[in-house]
Amino acid sequence: MLFRYISAWFIFAACVFAQLPAPIENMIIKSGISTRDISISIKESGTSGKSIASLNHNTERIPASVIKIATTYAGLLELGSGYRWKTVVYSTDNISDGAVDGNLYIKGYGDPAFETNDVIKIVEFLKSRGIRTISGDIIMDRSYFESSNNSSANFDEHPYNPYNAMPDAMMFNQNTTTLSIEGSHVSSDVTDKSYEIDNRLQSVNKRCTGRYSWPSARVITSSPKPIVVLSGKISSRCSPRKITQIVTKSYLACFYSFAEQFKNGGIRFSGGLKLGNVPSNANEIIVYYSKPFMEIISETNKESNNLFARQIFLTLGAHSSNSKGTLVRSRKAMTDILNKHGVRHASTIKADNGSGLSRNAKATSMAFESLLDNAYSKYNSKWMETLSIAGVDGTIKRRFPSSHHRRVWMKTGTVKGVKNIAGYVRSRSGTDYTVVILVNSPKAKYRGAKLANEIIEWLVNGANDERIDKSESQADRIISDSKEKADKHKHFIQVGTFKGTINKKLLKKIKSTRLDYRLVSTHKGTKVLVGPFVNKQDARSHLKKVHRSISSTAFIVTF
Repeated sequence: MLFRYISAWFIFAACVFAQLPAPIENMIIKSGISTRDISISIKESGTSGKSIASLNHNTERIPASVIKIATTYAGLLELGSGYRWKTVVYSTDNISDGAVDGNLYIKGYGDPAFETNDVIKIVEFLKSRGIRTISGDIIMDRSYFESSNNSSANFDEHPYNPYNAMPDAMMFNQNTTTLSIEGSHVSSDVTDKSYEIDNRLQSVNKRCTGRYSWPSARVITSSPKPIVVLSGKISSRCSPRKITQIVTKSYLACFYSFAEQFKNGGIRFSGGLKLGNVPSNANEIIVYYSKPFMEIISETNKESNNLFARQIFLTLGAHSSNSKGTLVRSRKAMTDILNKHGVRHASTIKADNGSGLSRNAKATSMAFESLLDNAYSKYNSKWMETLSIAGVDGTIKRRFPSSHHRRVWMKTGTVKGVKNIAGYVRSRSGTDYTVVILVNSPKAKYRGAKLANEIIEWLVNGANDERIDKSESQADRIISDSKEKADKHKHFIQVGTFKGTINKKLLKKIKSTRLDYRLVSTHKGTKVLVGPFVNKQDARSHLKKVHRSISSTAFIVTF
């Protein structure tokens, strides 16, 4: 009966583990995550590099923020590393005697990082042109992107957190508001009249710990103007606290910033804000350019900036179609760009909004592997450095031990039930590996990251060309054992059966004896078997050692 179950497992293992080295097989089994929920693609980096490990590489998974590598790489291919977004100031009137006799038009083209300092520089340039009066209104043109009426993506239960910010052609300060709190005093870097503050804070002379160390903040959007409610008792001994939330519309905050800087710069302006398109007869006054594209995609990938990714994504749609940036155009643009530049299986990358803040986005590990290899071959370290670097920056700065520092370049992706990672690993022998590990499982939160870390550690510390080539798959060994002289019995020492996670101490004891072992799945759970032994007498001779060093309840099984 046992032989029937083990034989069934042989067939299962042949399908699932056929292209996995034995160490990775064991890591997956020990993780307790179903193989159905895992996709793995690992190979030597470069388009001609040989495959090292593959599991469910054609299965579509929720990529979470790993999709950002598709967004940023498509952007790099289409726009170029030196691309800069522009923000243009126009006027339909002649500027004479220091006056703009009419409206000032400001058109945004999606600069993700446009902020207060950029407004200051534009106003300084206006002053340098001798402008001292603007008699009309500011007309903001957001038409380069299809705009949403929502400020938040409302993806989860934290709608006002910055990662939920929505894109806009006239982006400003990443669509967020930052308040500085010192004791019960509240201030903002920007004078923004589009929202109100309800300050209920109480300053107390207590130690800056626990409930006295941080204020409570909530945003109310049901009133005509959004209201930020600050409450709680906060210690007067605390250093200044900063709270950053999505509060108002990006273009509104931008308008009030311009109005404030006009006042600070001595430019008379008493007009208001209107939304509209720049007239065809308008003249450019200023063309203001963003930071270079490589800087933007580095921040996007390293810090997993959702808003930056969404701005890049819509820019792709607008640039490739020479029309308004929409999600539909951007999705098509990404697929077309990646296909055009030789990224295989690009059609399996369904980016939705380009940021990963979506459960509709889907991708396969095989497609990500192809994309990463393509980028490695075309840009090498220039591209790799845009990813988070172990021990240096971004989302994996502190994830790996110091021995891995500057050996791992990765983009991570996490939403509920999803724990993914993709990028590159450099072994101690100097071999670069392209690595994609996608875990979509109820157990992903804690076990998914641990599994990925163990695989990456194996690549860094133990996986060089010779060892990978010579390492025979555990499944291959078992299948071979079952086929060779199938009429002969096999003898093992069973040391345990586990329905959940296998006891790590037990495995450590087995390894200390230097005896071979097998992990075999049956209907009763995973059996841990030491052996095989050439005959029953050989098994008996080892049983005392197993009783002494591993388990006193171990027994011989034959099948």
